Amino acid sequence: MIERLTYRVSEFCEAVGIKRTKFYALVGNGAIKAVRLDGMTMVTGPEAERFIAELPPVLPKHSPSEDGQPRRGNEALSATRKLLAPGRTGPAQDRPRKCTTKRTASHHRRG
Repeated sequence: MIERLTYRVSEFCEAVGIKRTKFYALVGNGAIKAVRLDGMTMVTGPEAERFIAELPPVLPKHSPSEDGQPRRGNEALSATRKLLAPGRTGPAQDRPRKCTTKRTASHHRRG
């Protein structure tokens, strides 16, 4: 049997289980290298295999800490956050909120 050389976007998305929007976001950030042929966006077979092979594994809910003991509560949560978002500076409540009201900027001024 001959292995596929290329996959159309819809074929790749169906095989991987993602939506087209996610596919183009992954192409945009360089996670997937797509090619174009007569106006069609495609993914090569080796690129599809590379992408799947490099996906990170699912972390167990209670992974052991560095000393081998099971993680508990916030320790496990903070370890997972560090792995998933290394550039994060702190909890959301530490960052200023974005105003969503439709008023002029003057309502933010404090006397």
